[in-house]
Amino acid sequence: MSPAPGLHEPLVSRLSESFAWHMSRRRRSGLSALLVGLDVETAGVFQAQLRRCGFSRFTAFASPLGLLGESGRHVHFDMILVDFDSFRDVDDGVEALLELRAGAPELPVIIVSSRVANDDFGRERRAICDATLRKPVSAKRMATAVDVVIQGLGKCHRYAS
Repeated sequence: MSPAPGLHEPLVSRLSESFAWHMSRRRRSGLSALLVGLDVETAGVFQAQLRRCGFSRFTAFASPLGLLGESGRHVHFDMILVDFDSFRDVDDGVEALLELRAGAPELPVIIVSSRVANDDFGRERRAICDATLRKPVSAKRMATAVDVVIQGLGKCHRYAS
């Protein structure tokens, strides 16, 4: 299969600048997230979980191509949440995320997938993301992932099991 189309440089620059600004402000409210590859219902569930972690602005794309080439949008993101299952195959997803990481290595990326065995907050997938969550994702596990990927910005609300 051919690799997914490349990221446009302006999007990578905006993502990187936005995250650096929020890190410098040590801000933990009003954060924004790009949600990629999620249907409307699932995006709504994740938005509710992320609101409890200080996120209030969301841009969502049902297609994984939302991660690629949306340079015309003037939205800044503090984190990207990607449904890895939305890519045609694993190679397309890895290629797209490697390109994103190359352009904005400090931008937090969480992937969710039903194809992984367990959550991963370590270094196994560090080349493509900061945390991996196995679907379905509970609010507690999402909060843990956000805490891991946005270190230094404060702690997310803790949830009962």
